[in-house]
Amino acid sequence: MTDITFISADQSWQEESTIYWFEVKNCHYLCYVETIGVVEGRNAGLVWDDGDPIPQGETRDHLERHLEVTDEIRRQAHGLGGES
Repeated sequence: MTDITFISADQSWQEESTIYWFEVKNCHYLCYVETIGVVEGRNAGLVWDDGDPIPQGETRDHLERHLEVTDEIRRQAHGLGGES
């Protein structure tokens, strides 16, 4: 089973985007624990930890099915806290 943990977010006003970073473990498509970014805004998509886009293919398809930026993650990323 793929284990996914939200780590942090980077917002770029210049790029008009936010990258939400996740640690991905136990993914049979990846050899190691990887940090994967989900880009929202301009140039939306998935990126490796160096910012390079993840190419189309089985690995990307698998990650797209499992990585989700929820409203809770957005609140955490923007310092608005969680549920009370």
